[in-house]
Amino acid sequence: MTNLTTVEDFLRDDDFIRYTLDCETDRCGRWAQYLNASAQIRAAFLRATDILLHLDECSALTPQQVQCLKQRIEYSLKLAK
Repeated sequence: MTNLTTVEDFLRDDDFIRYTLDCETDRCGRWAQYLNASAQIRAAFLRATDILLHLDECSALTPQQVQCLKQRIEYSLKLAK
């Protein structure tokens, strides 16, 4: 796993996106261990999760960034299948 420390890092990580959107239980332990490392990482993880689950309501990203992220997510999930 790469060194994820910011919201942006999480939103660029395909494994994080798959975990968040697909709720893959086999990845839960991996993320739980990673999050226990730092309160800062946990906060970034939770904010990134919130953004992914509420993209259309997100004020942290521009509409162009939301559209780009949605396209990237769709592409990543298609590749994973």
